[in-house]
Amino acid sequence: MIIDNSLKGILFSYDINGYPNGLYVTVYLNESSCRSGNSSFKISYTQDIQNGFRYNIKDNPEKFVLEIIEE
Repeated sequence: MIIDNSLKGILFSYDINGYPNGLYVTVYLNESSCRSGNSSFKISYTQDIQNGFRYNIKDNPEKFVLEIIEE
């Protein structure tokens, strides 16, 4: 959904620097939790730092690891 830019209410711009070389997301249960800063969990979609951030999430998804981090 991120690559397709099809998330409800969120648009990403890839026209200047291309596709991202990592993604970090903070997830909230509802709008009230968001306003109070009380997140439910976080998600990271990153590549190994030894790769030097040379890969992007669209062209090289096999180089990335999805991790869910509980708060």
